[in-house]
Amino acid sequence: MPAYAQAYTGHSELLMIHRLFTFLLATLATLPCAVAVPTKPDANLLRLHQVQLATQGALGDFYLMYGVDPDPTHAQSMELRIQTATRNLAGMAELPGTNSSTLLTQLEQQWRAYVQLLSGLTGELQRQGSTSGGDIAELVSLNRQLVTLCRSLEVSLRQESPLPPPRLAEQSRNLSLLMQNIATDYIAHSVGANSLGGDGKALDAQAEEFATRLATLQDHPEQPAEARQALADIARKWRYIEPSLKHYNEAAVPSLVNRYSARIIEELTQLETSSSVPAPDSSGR
Repeated sequence: MPAYAQAYTGHSELLMIHRLFTFLLATLATLPCAVAVPTKPDANLLRLHQVQLATQGALGDFYLMYGVDPDPTHAQSMELRIQTATRNLAGMAELPGTNSSTLLTQLEQQWRAYVQLLSGLTGELQRQGSTSGGDIAELVSLNRQLVTLCRSLEVSLRQESPLPPPRLAEQSRNLSLLMQNIATDYIAHSVGANSLGGDGKALDAQAEEFATRLATLQDHPEQPAEARQALADIARKWRYIEPSLKHYNEAAVPSLVNRYSARIIEELTQLETSSSVPAPDSSGR
């Protein structure tokens, strides 16, 4: 636990912890009784995308509480992400194929375990100011299992879907998820939590991949004028944090990267939904 992460106490903070735990328990209870709502094939992929974003974003929020400061806004952000993921999982309750339905059931089970551990560790941090490295390693392991299940379900949904998502929507979606992964990994590295999660792709390599994909999207000759303008604005924000990501072993600015990545993801989501079906719930952003 870094020395600058201090214990967070007081009446208002205890109320916030109680509120968070109450919400998390209520959120988990919604999964078994969710009402299935028929959706278009790409809507399921969109919902799964929101689950992936929320899963990684919630881990980033936890890292900020663990190693930067116990600001209640991090817990509130986590709460909104959990709500977003749970609602989108519930919206995917009716799937066309047996394989996808089985994977969704497994994903829901893993999600419950992830939220329970996440809520427990968050409570420890806000009551005591610390938590064990072993518990965080378990959280990271659950996160990776969720990522694997999400990818498997995505492949299954694509196989069962007769129509792929629009090109711009799919590329924007991939970029936003890459941005969230980069932000979470950067925060983990900045607070010293990356060593608890094993080896992953280097941050400078991920940043280079994002820059290349963004440039490719910008340079596409058939890009609409509105999309070009949106991508130019995204590129300006990206250039602001790109040096920190490529030189991640130097001065750490996790809060800054977190803020700018959230704005980039929001704009990519707007770009995506402008060329796709209406977006599912993304209120956690």
